[in-house]
Amino acid sequence: MSKPLFVQGNCFKARITRIEPSLEAAFVDFGAERHGFLSLKDIKGYDKASHKEGAEITICINKPEKGQKGAQVTALGDANNAIVHDLISTDDNSAWSVLRL
Repeated sequence: MSKPLFVQGNCFKARITRIEPSLEAAFVDFGAERHGFLSLKDIKGYDKASHKEGAEITICINKPEKGQKGAQVTALGDANNAIVHDLISTDDNSAWSVLRL
């Protein structure tokens, strides 16, 4: 039996899909069913020029998905001591596989 992947404390490579200035937040795709919510304050050295839609960022789950809400995540500034999951699609784009970095 495998452990759930999208739980508190797990870290992932993610891609910023949307910046929402009114919320001072970004939404990130890290392979879960719903996109994660990332406060811009949680990005150390946040820069509009480099932290834009399509940019990659490493995140950790603070609160997992619940109901209609996506996970609340924080940016991981230094991934040296963490296992980071990199979710990549398979050739037929019907499933995801996990690489542990």
